[in-house]
Formats: sequence, C-alpha cells, structure tokens
Amino acid sequence: MAHPLWLYRKLSSRGRIGYRSMLMLVVVLGAHVPLLALVGWFTYRHSLALNATIATLLVVVVATLVGAGTVMWALDQLLRPVLMTSESLREYTLNRTLPDLPLEFEDEVGTLMADTSYALNHLNGALAELAHYDRLTGLPNRATFLRRLGEGDASASYALCVLRVANLPKLTLAFGNAPANIATVAFFARLEAGLADTGCERPLLSRIDAELFGFRIEAGATDATPGDRAARLVRGLRQEITVDELRFNPEFELGMALHPSDSTEPEELLDRAIAALAPVAAEGMAVPNPASREASERSRTRARIEQDLRRALERDEFVLHYQPLVDVGKQRVFGAEALIRWNHPELGLLAPGHFIGVAEESGLMDPIGQWVLEAAARQLNAWTGTDLEALRLSINLSARQFRNERIVRHISNALRSNGVSPSRLEIELTETAAMRDSRMTHAILSSLRNLGVTSAIDDFGTGYSSMSYLRTLPFDKLKIDREFVMNVEQRPKSLAICRALIELSDGLGITVLAEGTETAAEVAQMMQLGCNQFQGYYFSKPVPAAMLSDVAASLRLQSVIESSAQAAGLEPRSAPARRLVLV
Repeated sequence: MAHPLWLYRKLSSRGRIGYRSMLMLVVVLGAHVPLLALVGWFTYRHSLALNATIATLLVVVVATLVGAGTVMWALDQLLRPVLMTSESLREYTLNRTLPDLPLEFEDEVGTLMADTSYALNHLNGALAELAHYDRLTGLPNRATFLRRLGEGDASASYALCVLRVANLPKLTLAFGNAPANIATVAFFARLEAGLADTGCERPLLSRIDAELFGFRIEAGATDATPGDRAARLVRGLRQEITVDELRFNPEFELGMALHPSDSTEPEELLDRAIAALAPVAAEGMAVPNPASREASERSRTRARIEQDLRRALERDEFVLHYQPLVDVGKQRVFGAEALIRWNHPELGLLAPGHFIGVAEESGLMDPIGQWVLEAAARQLNAWTGTDLEALRLSINLSARQFRNERIVRHISNALRSNGVSPSRLEIELTETAAMRDSRMTHAILSSLRNLGVTSAIDDFGTGYSSMSYLRTLPFDKLKIDREFVMNVEQRPKSLAICRALIELSDGLGITVLAEGTETAAEVAQMMQLGCNQFQGYYFSKPVPAAMLSDVAASLRLQSVIESSAQAAGLEPRSAPARRLVLV
C-alpha cells in the first residue's frame, strides 16, 4: 500500500519547491493536459484546416489559462488558513508570540486553526507555569519569589529565611526520585501548615531549588523574635516522614537575613540568607546568623574567584613554579615538582590553596589540569640540552582528571607533541584518589608504566587505604605526608608510622620520599629511618623555571647532611664530601 505522503515526497525531492507551487503545478497539468489531448484528437479525426486548427487551439489555450488562473486564485485563497497556521506555529517557536487565528469555522481547516490556537495557548500557559512555579509543589520558584518580595513595602521589617533539607539528596541517591518527591511534597505540606503561626502567607513561600525552601517571617507585635519563631517552626518540622515502608527523618540547615538592616534588595537579601545557612541543632534552636554580612562577602569573593578563574586560562595567567626533589644519600637533585600558581591581575601571585577548591567545585579542574600537563611538557622540552635535562618532572593529577578515560592518551600526546621522553615525567596522585576505584587505578597506572611514565602516591597516610594496595598497585614512589614528617623527632607515633612505611616500602621495592621537610632535625631523623629523598622548604621553596638551575646548583648537600645531624644530635650516614650534582 502506497505511503499517504508519496506524491508530496516525490514533488519535494525535485528541489526547493513550495507547497503552494506544488498545488499550482498539479492544477495546471490537470486542466491543460487532458484538454489539449482532446483538442488534438478532435483535430486529427476531423482533418481541420490549418487555420481552423490554430484558431481552435488558441481558443482552448486562452480558455484553459483563464480557467486555470481562476482556479489557482481560489486555491491560493483557500490555502490561506493552512499558511496562517504554519506561520503562527513558526512565530511562536521563534518569538513565543501567541497566534490570532479565527475559531468560528468547523470544517477540517477551521478545526486545524482552532486546535492549533488552543494547543499553543495551553503550551504557553504550561511554559509560564514552569517558568514561575515549581512543578512538584506548585510553589513560586526563585525568580517569582524575588519578584514578589520586591513588590512589598521597602521599609517593612521581616526576616527572610531559607530552610534546606540537608539529607534529601541522600534519600534521592539511595532510593531514587519517586520516594524523594513524595517526601518533598509531605514536607512542603508540613511547612505550609507550620508557617500559618508565623504570619507568612503562602505567596511568600517558595521552593528555591531541589532541597531549599524560602519564606519570610514578619516582625510581629509579639515579643518573639523572628529567630525564635523560626526555631519553633523547625521543631515542628522534625517529625518523621513515612514513604511506604521508608522512614525519613529530615535534617535541616537554616539561614536568615533581616530586612531592611541586612539589605533592601531581594536578590542580595536572599544571597545573604543562603550564605548564612548553618546546621540546626537537634533541639531545633536557630537564630539569625550575626555574621551573615561577612558570610555573604565570602560568597561574593568565591564567586569572583570562580568568574576570574574561567578567564584565567584565556588570559594565560597561570604559571608553574618548581620545587627541587633531592636525594641526600647520593647528594643530587634528581627531579622537581611542578606547582601551579595564579598570577591574578589584582590579587597578585596566588598559591593553589586560594583557588583549587573553587576550581574543583566549579568543574574547572579538567582544563586547568590539562594546562599543567601541557605546560610541564613544554618546560621539559625547554630544558633539553641544559644542565636540567636529566631532571624528572612531577605533576599532580586531580581525582577528576585521573578518572578521565582518555588521561593516558592526553599524557602521551602532550609528551609526543613536545618531543619529550616519557621517562622524564612522573605523575602524582593523592592516596584518596588512587584508592577510590582500585581496578581503574591499576589499569591506568599500568598503562602509564608501559608508556614509560612513573607514578607516585602523594600525601600518603592521610587517607584510609589498605596497606595491601601498596603491594597490588603498580606505582613507583610513596610520598610520606607532611603531617607525619613534621616534628617527627619529637612525636613517637609519627616516628613509628614513618618507620613502618619506610620498612614496608623497602621490602616492596618502592622508593620513599618525605615531603614538607622544613627543619634539619626532621631531615636527620628521616635519614636515620632510611629515607634519603626529600622535598620541602628546608632545601628550597618552589621557584620560577628561570631560577631552578641556580637554586639547585647552590645546594651543598654534604653540608646539609652534617648540619641536619648536628641539629638533631644524630650521627650522619657516611657520604663522600662533594658538591651537588644535577642528575
């Protein structure tokens, strides 16, 4: 059976021909071809003279053209409802403009216009509802809430409160959206009922996001402060919510900002209330956060850092500094760790602690980590043919970057495009990131080892990994965290941990490095335990690439060994007296 659109498909495939032209073509062909064929047959059968034949044909053609023209004009007029409907749909799609289509006709095209108008009006209403109200609870969303706050009395005294159901995401993660939605609706009903005693009308209650509700509490004539009234409200909300056989005990965070003392602008007032969010104690007590202005300022600073971070890569504001890695037993600098710095145009040179947390939370670690990888490969290439060529450069991979399935390819491409041997690069991964998915970690570290890139576990001892991972994961170096190295000569527990890690690593053939060493006594004690590789301010702080050669060459590690031992009252391990070698 032929497809109902076969003729339409056939004509459409002939090029850019409009629907109106298709109809006209069919009309012309339908009117002219049969009539011309009839005239030709009639002329042939009756052997008319040439003049008579021509006259007959002219009459037929003129009559046909007049008739076809009239039919085409009528068809064009009858097509107008279809064309108007099509234009209305396109206009609504592009500009959200509702059509003005007639509704009084009842034939097929009339119902098409009426149904289109109804559907678009219904759709517009639904979109408006979604744009201004929460679909699950029917509450105003953030934008509508702020608009209604702005429509109120600018001098009115009230507390703008935000209440977060802190453990709702856990419920969603554990049991899915359906139970979480049921719990949210039940909580909303409970919140709406509880607000009846606080003077909060329903139009001033809002669902700001998935687990955050906003409302305002008027400054009433009673002696109870808005904070006291909010505390009473929270106490009434703590009752258990039952979803089928599931029992949900909501946990809350409450934030509050005061109008007009904190701000008269609804957006700023809400931001300050959110910045003041804090867990509510079990007894339900909560008061307005007196530091809300400072908390809001911290939030604005964080937002500014995030905004500036997004432009930092484009403006080439990141730089790498390099901290030497030394082997005091062999009296040589064998490597360096590349550490990112942000040369902020206003705040100056910023260490990672000022921006890495923001980068991780805002999803910027991937591009920043890729920049570090490529910058390190370029630097290794720049050291080729210099006295730093033999150094192995270490870079840190974030947990997110390490879990990227293309990370090995990224590393390989960066090295290859800069003509750098993989043996000159070492990847550092924190213990927590390494142990998150041991199977994936094993696969990636094995691929890196096959490529020729070595790997190290950074900050070891601060996570919760099993010692069995030291045996099963194919990494090359273990970096003992500063937490255990600090004052190790004075802290018996740290000393015992460091000794155990060093002895275990020696037995497994894993190199050990003590990071964060800052005193001679720390170096000497770690050397006594059998650790000869170090990194820390005792030897050198991180320096720009242009300074690394001079800094490394200026270190005399024999004198370092001797001074460390003297400071700690320990006997130094024997080592030939010689100047530092860059190897």
